[in-house]
Amino acid sequence: METTPQTSSPAPVETTKSKPSILEVAWNRFAQYNNASNARKKSQFTLHRWVAIIGVLATLVAIISSLYPEPDPAWRAWTIKITLILLPILSSVLAAFANKFSRGTDWLVLRAGAEQVLKEIYQYRTILQKTDKRRRTWLEKRLREIQTQVYTGLNGEMVFHPYNGTLPPPYSNGTPRIDPGFDDLDADEYFRYRVSGQLNWHVSRVNSHQRDRIRLQVLILATGALGAFLAAMGGVFGIWVALSTALATALIGWQELRNLDMTIRNYSKVILDLTSVSDHWNHLDDDERSKKEFYRMVKETETILWNQNLEYVKSMQEAFESAKMEEEDFVQQTLRSAGAGDENEKPQVISASSEGAQADPSNINKQQPASNGGLFF
Repeated sequence: METTPQTSSPAPVETTKSKPSILEVAWNRFAQYNNASNARKKSQFTLHRWVAIIGVLATLVAIISSLYPEPDPAWRAWTIKITLILLPILSSVLAAFANKFSRGTDWLVLRAGAEQVLKEIYQYRTILQKTDKRRRTWLEKRLREIQTQVYTGLNGEMVFHPYNGTLPPPYSNGTPRIDPGFDDLDADEYFRYRVSGQLNWHVSRVNSHQRDRIRLQVLILATGALGAFLAAMGGVFGIWVALSTALATALIGWQELRNLDMTIRNYSKVILDLTSVSDHWNHLDDDERSKKEFYRMVKETETILWNQNLEYVKSMQEAFESAKMEEEDFVQQTLRSAGAGDENEKPQVISASSEGAQADPSNINKQQPASNGGLFF
């Protein structure tokens, strides 16, 4: 019997890795911007939340200090004094950190970039299908332009991690995308993945935001009523009006930062417009669903979603600018309020509506007036 001679292991054969398709590059770019936007948004809201908490704590400590000016034992007095000193310092440090290393609207630049890439992906797979190399060249150019716009919007600092997950990336809540992501789409597929998908998503988000808005309004009214009750009680209870006022101020500030009123109106407009697109397509007979109608549906849908993105960016920029100005001296205001509290002090009533002039969108929005897809917040 012949035996195979023993030989040393052959050298590993180098395999050439296939080049990623242009759609893989585009989905990767979208995922990178999307993840970075979500992470920066979360950190910004966390910073603002802590500034509000510090303001309330400063008021509470100031009230305790005024009620018990010389507590026994001595270490308790020193603890209160040190806390009163540290809380404003901590607030200033958080504000400085936010201004230096975590600019409030950077996540909006990344969000706009992600949604613009998403819009180009769907145009590539619908209107531009069957155009061979021309559409690949077009998408390469658009990705390069979007990246330049993001770079400019971030002041030349594109500091975020590369994306190493699955493509197309899952939604922000971790659920996988129904759309496979890489095939050309016919009219029914685009309608199912994009029109119906975005319509259902916005309906869900409007209902969620409405629940949040009701909860915040209830809490604001409750703290206002508590302040009025404490003021009416008088005596030692009057000084606690400052704490209820600080709570109401923090809640109203959080409500304005969330920008729920504008967001609900924005999403409601998208629901209205996408419902019209959906109704028109569903009422067409089979012989009427031509390529012209298909392309019309794509253009209308992408225009609706991009206009929504523009309005969202504008309103959120304004909300963050307003919150930044209010938080610069929030702790100092609450400290003064607590120190001046007396039995005749009335709770402050602050309007929860914010309808100021909209800020200009960042550079990412100044080109391509009718493009991009819906938001995945």
